[in-house]
Amino acid sequence: MEDRKAVRTPRGSVPAPRAARALAASGALAALALLVLDAALGQAPVDEGVRKLFDITRERNVPTAVSVAFTLGTALAAALAARRAQGEGGPAWRIALWGMAAAFFAYMALDDALELHERAATALAAALEAHRDDPLVARVLAFPGYYWPIFFLPVFGGLGLLLLAFVLRELPPGGPRRMLLAGLACYVAAVVLDFAEGADDVFEALAGATAHILTRPELQHLMRAYEEAIEIMGTAMLGGAMLARAHAPRAGDGTPS
Repeated sequence: MEDRKAVRTPRGSVPAPRAARALAASGALAALALLVLDAALGQAPVDEGVRKLFDITRERNVPTAVSVAFTLGTALAAALAARRAQGEGGPAWRIALWGMAAAFFAYMALDDALELHERAATALAAALEAHRDDPLVARVLAFPGYYWPIFFLPVFGGLGLLLLAFVLRELPPGGPRRMLLAGLACYVAAVVLDFAEGADDVFEALAGATAHILTRPELQHLMRAYEEAIEIMGTAMLGGAMLARAHAPRAGDGTPS
């Protein structure tokens, strides 16, 4: 009898290794648990300090630590992939790009822990206020959302997309590539939610549409909560995809390294 699994798996397609699937699944479970805990504590008669400690929309608390841990895990997965490429005797540029991916996510973990991009964007916007009469500065300050995408997305977003394109090329077809694309989709969704929350006109429209269900503070909290949760899931999926490269089967024997 023909193996059904063999029929369903496209030629050349491989499933993600167990460790990669476990990392991605743990990110989804952690994000879901943080959302449930945040919602439960929001309604529970607990001390405000306890509520803040587990508030997924705040910084420097348990959810932040979880986010930083998954981002560092992704950086480690990229470093392991760089080591694997080196062990395979790959060209120096491949090893260097994997190293850049590891450094990129290590920086993102540091940024998450210290709120670097938010603080820098706020400081730059404050410095520009003195030059509001300049037409170009006026356009920047008229940006409808938060200021950080103006200053950081062109550089870090572009670098991130280039690295992800490289990683996509390095991954075998099938599960690892789907995992990477799902992680990227999560990041895009998180940025869209962040923009919608910071854009007054968009937020006012959403608040009006949901006024019979949620108050404005509740809507803002919900948008921030889902943004953070989706970002954690995306990071775990990206880490899983890179871990799949680090544990890819050796050519010719089908055995993971």
